[in-house]
Amino acid sequence: ATSVLSLFGGPALMAVFPGSMAAARASARWEWEDEVDIWQPYSPEDAFVLEQAFQANQPSATIPRRRLEIDLQNGIQTNTATRTQRFVHRNGLPPCDSPRRASAVY
Repeated sequence: ATSVLSLFGGPALMAVFPGSMAAARASARWEWEDEVDIWQPYSPEDAFVLEQAFQANQPSATIPRRRLEIDLQNGIQTNTATRTQRFVHRNGLPPCDSPRRASAVY
């Protein structure tokens, strides 16, 4: 099995997120909804960023290399360049109780 250390550069990750390797190994699956309503997984690196923010009770997370701002409270991803918005969820469950998400089948 590929470890998070090998995916993200080993000791360098520890310097950026000290004490977070256990959380990284148990990181939740994060997905975004594409234009035809199919859930697509975030890359392991991006999911790690989202999970770290979620575990720290942050209201949002940013993935600068993809120009994404994710509203973790409302489950909405915004592309900061195009302003395109998409729904986001964690482990197949919506992070909020919005009417759109409440009626969806997971």
